[in-house]
Amino acid sequence: MNKLTKKQKMMLGSSLALILVILIAILAITGFGKKHKPDGTNETTATEETTPVETTEETTTEPETTTEPETTTSPEEDLTGKALSPLTGLYVDESIADNRPVAVMINNIKAAIPQSGISYADVIYEAPVEGGITRLMAIFQNYADLTRIGSVRSSRLYYAHIATDYDAIYAHYGQSKYALSFLNSSSIDNLSGTEGVGSTVYFRVSDRKAPHNAYASGNGILAGIKQKGYTSTISDSYLSPLQFLAYDEIANLSGNSAVKVSPGYVNNKPWFEYNAETNTYLRYQFGGSHKDQTTGEQLEVTNIIIQFASASYQDDEYTWDFKMTGNGTGYYITGGKYVPITWIRSSLSATTTFYTEDGKELEMTPGKTWVCVVQNGNKKNVSIQ
Repeated sequence: MNKLTKKQKMMLGSSLALILVILIAILAITGFGKKHKPDGTNETTATEETTPVETTEETTTEPETTTEPETTTSPEEDLTGKALSPLTGLYVDESIADNRPVAVMINNIKAAIPQSGISYADVIYEAPVEGGITRLMAIFQNYADLTRIGSVRSSRLYYAHIATDYDAIYAHYGQSKYALSFLNSSSIDNLSGTEGVGSTVYFRVSDRKAPHNAYASGNGILAGIKQKGYTSTISDSYLSPLQFLAYDEIANLSGNSAVKVSPGYVNNKPWFEYNAETNTYLRYQFGGSHKDQTTGEQLEVTNIIIQFASASYQDDEYTWDFKMTGNGTGYYITGGKYVPITWIRSSLSATTTFYTEDGKELEMTPGKTWVCVVQNGNKKNVSIQ
C-alpha cells in the first residue's frame, strides 16, 4: 500500500475537522429533514410519516404530556492550530509537528539513573552495547523547553543508522571509532560533544561523577543546530518508520496475551507491565520502576516493538555491530496483546517499514513507542506473558 506522508496526514486531519465544523453549522442554519414553504410553514419530507387523525364531536382528547429525553452532546474537539505528530500519531501544536526530530544518546547504567528528560521523548530505542549493558536513544520533537536531557553518552554506528531512519539530528558525546567515518559523512547531521558545538549544546553537572555528568538542554540543542546550519523542520515528504491509526483509534490485536514483556537484556533486566486502566505499559529495570528525574514519574508507553536484527562483533571482538538494514522479524505489543511482525529497510537512505503477518503495513495505536533491538541469537531470551 502507498504511504501518506506525515505532512499529508497532518493536512488531511485538520481539513476533515474544519469540514465537519462547517457542515454542522450549515445544518443548524438550514434545518434538517424539513422543507420550507414560501409562507414560512414547514412541509414534511418523505422521510417523515404523517397519519391523518379522525375526530368526531363526541370525542375529546386529553392533552398529551410528554417528557423529552435529556440529550448530551460532546463538544467537537478544537483542532485549530493542531497537526498530527509523525512520531506519535497524536495531535500537537503545528509548530511542534513541523519540528525535525532530535535523537539523543542516553546513558543507561545503574550509576546514571534516574535519567532526565526522557519521559518527554516520543520514541525510545534500546539496544545492547559492550559488556551486556544497554544504551537508549530518545527521539524528541518537543524539546525546546527541556533544561536537562541525559546523561548523554557516546555513539555506536548502529544507533547513528537508526537516527537516519527518522531523519533526526543526532546528539551524542563522543563515539566509537567504527562510527566516526559515518558521523563525518554527509549522510547524517550530528551534534557531538567532543567537537566545535560541544560547549554550546552540552554542560556538566556536579551531582554526578564523570563520565555520567554530561547533559544537553533544549536551548543548547537549538543553538547547536543553528551553529551547524542544519535544517530544523521536516520536509513535506517526511516519512517515519512508525505508521499510526487515526488519532482516536486503538489497535485491536487478535494475538496472545502480553501483560508482562521482558526483552531479555542481561544487565539492567528490564521489563514492561500492562496497565489496563491507561492502556499503557509501565517500564521497569534494575529491579524497580524506571523513572524520569525531571518529573519523578515512571516511564510509560503505548506501544512496544521487539525488533530482531543480526549482530556481530567488530574486528576488535568487543564492539557490537547491529545490521539495521535488510529484513527481519519481531513483535508488536499494545493493549495487552502481541502479534508477530516483519520489517524491511532496503538501504540506509530508505525508511524501515513494519508489516503484520498478512503482509499489511503495521498501523499502531497513536502514542509513545519503545523499540527494543534484540540479536537474532537471543530470541529465546524474550519473554511475553
